[in-house]
Amino acid sequence: MKPVILAAGRGTRYRGETDKSLMVVNRKPVIHDALYSLCNMGFSSSDIHVAVNSHNKNAIVQAVGDASVKIIEQQEPTGPATAVRAVYDAD
Repeated sequence: MKPVILAAGRGTRYRGETDKSLMVVNRKPVIHDALYSLCNMGFSSSDIHVAVNSHNKNAIVQAVGDASVKIIEQQEPTGPATAVRAVYDAD
């Protein structure tokens, strides 16, 4: 099983100034909670795949900091299925 965080969405329905995964809740980006939850389930950070797009890749990399997650860039951000496919095709 591969833990995947889907962070490639641009959040157009959200209408925020940042992507949904970078939205700050309790003074930290939402993606931090996803990483924390997966690590609490027993996954190592090096096992976690984060699907991003070219629009938000640099911001996501900066947000996850020194966590050794695998960043996978989704070439065509057409939905969650293609994001998951990008993760499985990358390995």
